[in-house]
Amino acid sequence: MSPKPAGQPSAQVSRMARRRTGGRAPRAPFVLLLVGLLCGGLVSLLLLTTVLAQDSVEADKLRSDNKRIKLETERQRLENVKQDTAAALAERAARHGSRPDPSFNPLTSDEDLPAKEAEDPSR
Repeated sequence: MSPKPAGQPSAQVSRMARRRTGGRAPRAPFVLLLVGLLCGGLVSLLLLTTVLAQDSVEADKLRSDNKRIKLETERQRLENVKQDTAAALAERAARHGSRPDPSFNPLTSDEDLPAKEAEDPSR
């Protein structure tokens, strides 16, 4: 046999190296790919959860605003109903100087009322 140069490994050493790896591709790139995908998925999930939580806070604020507006609308409606009662109308009329007509009796018919003079002389 001829002597081999010092820089080249012998056939026996290269066979042992193949046996150790089993003739397969290295595992490190595949493992790094899996770890990278898992980390990317985890970050995506974290971002999605954050966005949903932010939307949830905004939705709660809008719900509370709607509730406040509904209560204000109901309060205003009740105030309007209160102002339309007979007692409230009479009080407002008295404040403006109106007095009830003593000749008006709502229990009598129109025929019992005194006849008014014709305002239009052409009739």
